[in-house]
Amino acid sequence: MFNPGDTITSHEGWQLHIDEVKEENGLLVYVGTRLDTEETNVTLREVLLDSKLVFSKPQDRLFAGQIDRMDRFALRYRARKFQSEQYRMPYSGLRGQRTNLIPHQLNIAHDVGRRHAPRVLLADEVA
Repeated sequence: MFNPGDTITSHEGWQLHIDEVKEENGLLVYVGTRLDTEETNVTLREVLLDSKLVFSKPQDRLFAGQIDRMDRFALRYRARKFQSEQYRMPYSGLRGQRTNLIPHQLNIAHDVGRRHAPRVLLADEVA
């Protein structure tokens, strides 16, 4: 069962943002806004849901038996751990950059860092 606020996909491929859940003749009927046409009060019976359900909330994925392989979990865990360590550091600046610093760039950064209220826009060639 999905709840109001969830987004579900029909067997035809369109998505519905659920506003209300009703029960008719023992089947659930989802009422909401169709995302591709922005049409409101669209109904979608649970038998017309996509057979490949995708859950976004961790507890929904767990209860549905959709769990990742251990290596994927370990990768996400290590990435979050490194990100947490990075944001706990007392300094900030170039984070997550994919650059090679050239000596003249370091000189500019040094000069700008000594200014009282630096406002600088730097651009360099990208090969």
